[in-house]
Amino acid sequence: MKNIIKLIGVITGTLFLMSSSCNNKPAPPTDDFDRAALLSNVSQHIIIPNYTELNSLAADFKTSVSEFTETPNVTNLNSLKDDWMNLYKQWEHCKMFDFGPALDHSLLRRLNSFPSDTVKIEENIAANAYNLAVSAQTYAQGLPAFDYLLFHKENTEIIAELDDSRKSYMIALADMIQSKVQSVNNDWVTYQTTFNQSTGNDASSSTSLLVNEMNKDFERIKNLKFKFPLGTDVLQMVQAKYIETRYSKNAFNLALENTKGIQNLYLGVASNGSNGIGFDDYLIALGENGTLVNTNTSNDFNELISYFENYDGDIEEEMNSNYNRVNTHFELYHGMVYHLKSELPSAISILITYQDNDGD
Repeated sequence: MKNIIKLIGVITGTLFLMSSSCNNKPAPPTDDFDRAALLSNVSQHIIIPNYTELNSLAADFKTSVSEFTETPNVTNLNSLKDDWMNLYKQWEHCKMFDFGPALDHSLLRRLNSFPSDTVKIEENIAANAYNLAVSAQTYAQGLPAFDYLLFHKENTEIIAELDDSRKSYMIALADMIQSKVQSVNNDWVTYQTTFNQSTGNDASSSTSLLVNEMNKDFERIKNLKFKFPLGTDVLQMVQAKYIETRYSKNAFNLALENTKGIQNLYLGVASNGSNGIGFDDYLIALGENGTLVNTNTSNDFNELISYFENYDGDIEEEMNSNYNRVNTHFELYHGMVYHLKSELPSAISILITYQDNDGD
């Protein structure tokens, strides 16, 4: 009987110690972060100013197309090329917001589907008849189409081939770009309230839209701007046909701008450079683990951006002369996916709702 009493005492004591030990474990961080403040900063200081600037540059570009087609000379052509590049770079700071008005107007598909179908472009010009709204024309329009139209030959040859049909095609493409951008810019005036008020973390919430579209766009950099041209799935055989802006040789410039745009969204940095509330602040507010995730993510962003300084030429030259240098950069993008697509969503309880087949 005494032994039974002793055994009961040992069991009771053990359970007490276990209970005490469990109670002494640190509680998981409470997510009481002010998502409304984050959304307000992103919409007011990042999204809307970037779309406003894009709208202004699209109007400038449309004007330059008109001036060049009316008076085809080298001066107007070079001015048009400059305006095209300025517009394209600014677009890289907007393309990660492919939801709401942008999705309603198919902005990403209409402005930035590449590589361009140059055969289709020439067929459209020859026929002088086309419907740019149909899916069959997706790769014959947008900003990439002008990479071909303005850069596939020397300036004098570009001017010499500029007949009425080619002029009309350039004007139609520029009109479409300006119209689409203007519509999205205008719609954000009313959509901003809806965006700011959706402060939950469900799949349709604004925070979820930001995280998912930020990740999708980051993977577009990784895959479309690096992986496909590198030919990593075809025995590392360079696939130059997939290069964005192959004719003007601006692929690295655009990839850099795109990466900076996503970094600014993550950090909450406004279009004017001022630092506001971002996902970095969200992670830090969650405590030690969140702070570590942010440190690693921020450091890797900086490494991705500084790596562009290693290049001597554009991507096609670099892939042919120093494949491993470009492939190492691709691997850095590949590694960054873990921070943005796994650690960040897990920490802030956001579900990644899209699927891909590249294994990340």
